[in-house]
Amino acid sequence: MKRVRFYEKAGFRHIDTVQYTRIHPMTKELNEMVIYYWSPAVKSEDWAMEKMATVYKEAHAYHSERLYRTPPQAIQEVLVLKEHAYSQAK
Repeated sequence: MKRVRFYEKAGFRHIDTVQYTRIHPMTKELNEMVIYYWSPAVKSEDWAMEKMATVYKEAHAYHSERLYRTPPQAIQEVLVLKEHAYSQAK
């Protein structure tokens, strides 16, 4: 909760339409990330998806196969627009 208050006080924006859900390759725990960004202007869902895809590839999935001996999850499984997630669940 402190992190959320910090982000809100600092002018970060919450983008709630992008869902980031990843299964950790070792623990099999479900990791869900709430996405905030800082920008003087409101950004689009497409912008957020592009930036988060870069973060996933360059940080979260980086060396996954070498470290955990398992390929990283497909980006389409990790990052989903919530409206698409709901329609897929039906």
